[in-house]
Amino acid sequence: GSGAVPLPPLGRLGAAEEVARAALFLATEATFTTGARLPVDGGLARPCTRPPSPPRLPSGNLEHTP
Repeated sequence: GSGAVPLPPLGRLGAAEEVARAALFLATEATFTTGARLPVDGGLARPCTRPPSPPRLPSGNLEHTP
C-alpha cells in the first residue's frame, strides 16, 4: 500500500468550525429533531449502497425473428 490515509467520501477532512456548527445545532431548541443521529464524519457512516443494477440481457443472438 501507499501508506496514505483514505479521505472521507466528501474528499476532505472536516474543519473545526464545521464540527462546532454541528455541536451548536445540537445545543439549540430544535425540538422537532428527536431520536436522530447526526454523524459529523464527512460521510464515513453512510451506508454503502448502490442503485440496483440494470437487468442483464441474455447472451447470444439478440435479433427477434417473427
